[in-house]
Amino acid sequence: MKDYILSIISIILLATAVGIILPEGKTGKFIRGIFALVTLVVILTPLMSGQLETTIVQSGSQNEIQYDEDFLHFIDYEKSQRYADSIRSYVTENGYECDVEITYENEEYRFKIIKVSVNLKNSGISNGDEHIYKISEMKQTIAEYCGIDEGKVYINEVPEQTEKQ
Repeated sequence: MKDYILSIISIILLATAVGIILPEGKTGKFIRGIFALVTLVVILTPLMSGQLETTIVQSGSQNEIQYDEDFLHFIDYEKSQRYADSIRSYVTENGYECDVEITYENEEYRFKIIKVSVNLKNSGISNGDEHIYKISEMKQTIAEYCGIDEGKVYINEVPEQTEKQ
């Protein structure tokens, strides 16, 4: 690819230099036309010979698209991290520290969240009903955000761990 770009740049520079030197008559127009044709050939040669990589492969009468699986896995992982970051921000706004884990799958090249686990740290469990309503409200909001059933959102309250001496 680097050679291809260099050849295009060099032919354009050569054509420009020759265009400056040539006279304005019929001979100058003829030589400029030849350089334009050579530039066109240099640009189109890799396309005609199939040297440039394509993702479309002929198979019978249909075109089949080939996917880069590693790249798709990377994109799905990044999507899951963005969801986790958004959920973490939402939970933090509600006054809790947490860890978020997103379980997902790639079904027919489509990202699909299967389960969301939120581990609340030092949640300060209270006996009041407000705490329960807040957790169920968070669960409902997270389920709606992720487009999954509320039963697939798990909010766990992790007690504070004491350090061993």
